[in-house]
Amino acid sequence: MNVIKNMSIKGKILLMVGFIIFLEVIISVQGINYMNRLNGNLNNIVTNEAGKVRLGARINRILVEIMRAEKSLIYEQTETQMTPYSESTKQKTRELNEKLTELQELISPDMKAELAQFNGLWNEFIQINQNVRERAYLNTNNKAKDLSMRAAREAFDLAIYPLTTLWISMIKCQIV
Repeated sequence: MNVIKNMSIKGKILLMVGFIIFLEVIISVQGINYMNRLNGNLNNIVTNEAGKVRLGARINRILVEIMRAEKSLIYEQTETQMTPYSESTKQKTRELNEKLTELQELISPDMKAELAQFNGLWNEFIQINQNVRERAYLNTNNKAKDLSMRAAREAFDLAIYPLTTLWISMIKCQIV
């Protein structure tokens, strides 16, 4: 304290200016470190989390396409007209299985239980869907339509619920 009292005004001003410059350097270093961490977090979100969102959107699109193919198949009259929709359903189901395998690798262990629940319910829907296709090919379109509107729709809705829960869990993980 005595040192500061014995300093001249010029010395005191230079000391204060030096102290302020020192504080500015510390604040600048802290700001740069924070920006580097923020940049790393944003890169992680873009590379990892955005991939999960894109994958989720693709899975959702495939599910919608499978449902549309089922409805379109029912309204066709001949086997030739039905075949493209049936093949589309088979192809989209294979594509869905590939995407679900990709998703399995990206999610946490607790989320895998929800995905397993979806897989079980989805397999039930696929069996009903196969029954709808068989009835449509037998020209029992009213029975196929009834099956599609009731049992297949219920199975689809049951299968989608765990997948929706999974997406919500993934979004919560991104926010936290």
